[in-house]
This record gives sequence, structure tokens and C-alpha cells, in this order.
Amino acid sequence: MRTVELQFSDLLKEIARGRKGSRDLTLEEAHLAARYIIENKATPAQIGAFLASERIKTESSEELFAFSNALRLHVVTLNSDSGRIVQGLDAAGPFDGRQNSFFATIPAALIVRAAGVPILLHGVKSPLPPKKGTGLFDVLTALHLPLGTSAQDIQCTYQQLGISFLDVEAVCAPLRRLRPIREELYFRTLLNTVEKTLNPANHARLIIGIFHLTQRRAIFGLLSRITYQEILMVQGVEGSEDLYVHRPSVLWKVTRDHTEEITINPGEMGLMPTINRINLSPSEQAQAILHIISGNPHPLRDLVVYNAGVRLWFSRCTSTWQQGVELARYLLDTGQAQKILQRWQAWKPYSD
Repeated sequence: MRTVELQFSDLLKEIARGRKGSRDLTLEEAHLAARYIIENKATPAQIGAFLASERIKTESSEELFAFSNALRLHVVTLNSDSGRIVQGLDAAGPFDGRQNSFFATIPAALIVRAAGVPILLHGVKSPLPPKKGTGLFDVLTALHLPLGTSAQDIQCTYQQLGISFLDVEAVCAPLRRLRPIREELYFRTLLNTVEKTLNPANHARLIIGIFHLTQRRAIFGLLSRITYQEILMVQGVEGSEDLYVHRPSVLWKVTRDHTEEITINPGEMGLMPTINRINLSPSEQAQAILHIISGNPHPLRDLVVYNAGVRLWFSRCTSTWQQGVELARYLLDTGQAQKILQRWQAWKPYSD
């Protein structure tokens, strides 16, 4: 007997019955809902209602995984050998930008690349709601980095330099198409989580920032099923992947089979306990980064060294995060991180 495929309205009805009457979709139903939305088979009103209802109900790990999996099918592959796992790192913070903090993730990425690890900084060119703060792209542009305009630019830059800004909307057309709906809704949806998990270069590792721990179990369920070998989840500054340097942090290392909670204390290394609550323009952010990467003293240097050290440890460059901090200092002081920045500044992508 032939099974009649559910319509999108049938799926919407199940999650939109209110907090008490709604239910989570099964994995099969969630995959179907994701296809309706991603393949443009649902109306804008239906998509908005679905995202709002999921926000009220709260998303399950199966629903998050279904959308992550469906979006990944539409991602441009950056690695020329798409079947090969690259021992690289993806860094994914909030795509709605920042309002009161320094982007330590940028100089930290330069240090990680100086250690030989390929790295992608995930984001979008124009910050999304609800924050719509200073974006990663804004600061990288202020550093006079040639970021290009297309998926081909990103692919070429990554393949030649081993480091690039990843405009997720450039490599995943459905996310670009869904932006107007997200702009009108003006709140976080399940897309804010799953857009960080697409792994276009088939990297082995992801460091990901989260806003709140209320959905921790669902996010763990998602992260344990996606394509990365290891994921480091951080409740960092403004929901980013940047750790605080003035106090201990709790991290979660997630693999397919295990989730480990780790507490690290930067005070063990005598690092300057700078509180990363700073309102800087993109040009001021860039000036601070240039000063730090040049190896000069700076109030934010230890914040960068600490975050780079944790990334180096997570990327298996060192056995401990403390050793990672020492390696980060060395790569700064010997000018190797600065050379990465200079090579990137001199690069000419296709669209330039």
C-alpha cells in the first residue's frame, strides 16, 4: 500500500499546538520538514510559523540534525578531495555579531594557522538579527583582507592559504534565500544553531560558541551526529567561541560516542585577567589585532594567547592547553602569525 507523503501543513500542525499540545517531530518528519523549507516548497508564512513554533516548543536533537543534514546537501565543497578528512579547525561564533567584546578569535586563528592547522572562520557578511552588532566580516575588512564575493573566492583562498573567512550564505544558497524571513522574524531560530555545523571543508574539528545552556542536551545530541570527529562547545563571550581570560571556563568536548566536561583556569598560567567587555569599532578592533600580531605588548594580548592556546591544544598541536599557550606566545613573538596575516592581505581572490 502506497504511503501518502505528509504535507508541510501537517507537520506544522504537530509543532504549533502550543507548549502543552505540541510534540517533537520524528527524524523522518523533521527531514521532510527541512526539505520543504530548504527546497523552497513552503511559503514564507509557513516557514515563519514553523520557526516560531519550534522556538516556543524548543527544538529536539533530531530536528536540529535533520536541518543540519539537509542544509549540508546544498553546501559548496571547499576541499578538492571531498571524501578526505582534513585535520583542520572550524571556528563558529554567533552570526549576529558582537556589541561589547573584542574578536580574539581572529588573531587566534592566525596563530593556529601559523602552527600548520587549516582554519575557517564562519560567519556572514551582514550580521543577522537579533543583535546585528559588529560582524566578523567588518573586522576582517578593516584589516584589509581580500575576502572576495563568491564561493569560488572562498574555496580558492582556503586551498591556497589554508585560512579563510567562510561566508556561509555564499556557500549555502538556501541560507541566503531564507535571510529575508529571518530578518523579519528578528529572533533566534534553529537556523542559528545548524548554520554553524555544515563543515564544507570536511575538517576534523569544530569549536562552537553557544548562547544559553537551556538547550544543552539537544545541542549535544546534534553535535554527536554531525561530520566532525571532535567538537569543543564553549559558552563564551557574547555567545562566541572566545573564552574569558579573567575567570575559569567550562568546556564540553563532544565526539560521536562521548561528551566530556572540562574546566580550565587561565589563572594557572598567570595570564592578565582582562575582562573582555569592550565596545570597539571595526577599525579599533583591527588596530588592536595588528598591534598584538606584531608581537607588541597590549592589554588584550593574554586574551589572544589564551584562546589560541586552547585551540592549539584542541587541534592536537600540544598535549595540554598550557603547552598551547606557550606555543601561541612563541608563534607571536617569532613573527610567524604576522606572516600569515601578511600573506592573506597580499592574496588576490578571483573577484578582486
